[in-house]
Amino acid sequence: MARAQASKATVKLKQSMDASRDYQFQCWIEPADLWQDGVKVAMSPQQQAIVDEIHQMLHQNGMKLQVTIKQRLGDDPSKFPVCCYADLYTNDPQPQNNSGGNTGGSSYAKFA
Repeated sequence: MARAQASKATVKLKQSMDASRDYQFQCWIEPADLWQDGVKVAMSPQQQAIVDEIHQMLHQNGMKLQVTIKQRLGDDPSKFPVCCYADLYTNDPQPQNNSGGNTGGSSYAKFA
């Protein structure tokens, strides 16, 4: 596979990361329009159902997400040096909370 299924061209770190330390990676599946004017809004029941279905499919099929972090140097992305590789494995889906909203749904399940 020559191209990643998901990416972000530029990421700014909030602080320097020391290569001698351990870090935790987490990932949430969210609709693209979950943030409005810088404020996170609740998922609709339909959006939550889609997130839960994606999470279930990843988990049931033993899929992982591989993250590659590269430093942007120059204009050719194929030459950006790799700083980090990380495999994210799906956690067991959490039971649904029937009180509405997205409290406790799989979108908040952390990937180990």
